[in-house]
Amino acid sequence: MWRKLPVDYVTEKTDCELHMLIGTASVKVAVGYVYPSEDGAMHHHMPIPPGCVRVGVDEVVSGFEKVELDIPRGEDERTLGDVKHGFALWPKKYVVLLQRPPTPTHEQQMPSTPPGGSPGEQPSPHLPERDPSVSPPSRDPPRKTASVKRNVARPATFTVTNGCNYTVWPGILSNAGVPPPATTGFALSPAQSRAVAVADGWSGRIWGRTLCGLSVSGAFACATGDCGSGTVECSGRGAAPPATLAEFTLAGAAGENDFYDVSLVDGYNVPVLVAPAAAAAANGSSCQPTGCPADLNTSCPPELRVIAGAGAKATVACRSACEAFGTAEYCCSGAHGTPATCPPTAYSRFFKAACPLAYSYAYDDATSTFTCAGARDGGGYDVVFCPGGSSLNPGANPGAAAPPSTSTAYPPMVFSSADADPAMTRCAIILLLVAMTIFHAMWTQ
Repeated sequence: MWRKLPVDYVTEKTDCELHMLIGTASVKVAVGYVYPSEDGAMHHHMPIPPGCVRVGVDEVVSGFEKVELDIPRGEDERTLGDVKHGFALWPKKYVVLLQRPPTPTHEQQMPSTPPGGSPGEQPSPHLPERDPSVSPPSRDPPRKTASVKRNVARPATFTVTNGCNYTVWPGILSNAGVPPPATTGFALSPAQSRAVAVADGWSGRIWGRTLCGLSVSGAFACATGDCGSGTVECSGRGAAPPATLAEFTLAGAAGENDFYDVSLVDGYNVPVLVAPAAAAAANGSSCQPTGCPADLNTSCPPELRVIAGAGAKATVACRSACEAFGTAEYCCSGAHGTPATCPPTAYSRFFKAACPLAYSYAYDDATSTFTCAGARDGGGYDVVFCPGGSSLNPGANPGAAAPPSTSTAYPPMVFSSADADPAMTRCAIILLLVAMTIFHAMWTQ
């Protein structure tokens, strides 16, 4: 018998969130309730498979209605939208309880030995180990006991900078079970930076929201990247696609690897750069900057464009093919749910050609996941929106009602590298990204 999950200790109907794995994050896709997990339990007159639990689905998060169920029931119950206000089977590891279950006894907490092996653990609820579709391993398994000495890493700091010539509202989502930082959403004016500290072993994502303001009802909302909280703080809610995502799984001990990437799997709305504070030269091939510095809104295929702004003529975001068409071929689901059956498509190649270092679709791991051991001791990461400065076409600028003069000068972006000049660090990172982009294009020809 494997180590039990929190849902296994539920003794009565309990409110919960239903999550699924997207990129490196466990993302909420629905809310409802879970029933106690009992031996011999049935669902529609069939035994409930091991690792699953019966849940009720009250509401589905907008945009996830077409998510295919792992265990469908006929043609009428194949997607999450089909079972709204109904019941479904859901993987236990992706059920997040909204009420604390009864505290298990010491005997219940002790893992037993699986047949023919040593004491085991349930696989991570977030990031299966180095699966090409999901990148790095999770930090969810229990930490070692206090009697075992560990070289614990210091909490990291993200320095979030707005290099755009319009306001960006960053959003921050921690993975399920991971403590959130002090802020989960805020505004950044052009050239403004803000430092955000996160806990040891933090994992989650950071993204930018654009065209934000108050609705008629007084709720805060954004045209792109909106988290649906109704306030500037996202408070545990993720970005509505399309949105460019900076994703992280930080090490729980000094010397272990952080994993990070920039993902276009959920589409694109604003250029993003991620740069470890640790110098790459001191860490061999690790600790390299990554991102998508290109303006994809101006070149987005017409069928993927999100139109908004004055006169509803400006492209403010570029959807993924999965979001646009919702088919298994583009979503890497169902019969296309493995790397072998879900190769790149013409649309993912469009994203990859423009941003060769970013994730372009679910199984684009080989050139898109980066590691850094030194960043944990060096202070964290820089996350920069519009890393090339005010380089977007003003006609496609999602936040500029009146574009500033091209002679407008902005202060250098602030990086947290301890021993480097900020302006030189920024230039070096941008030049490195450009060089790597050119090299990748030449290599793939």
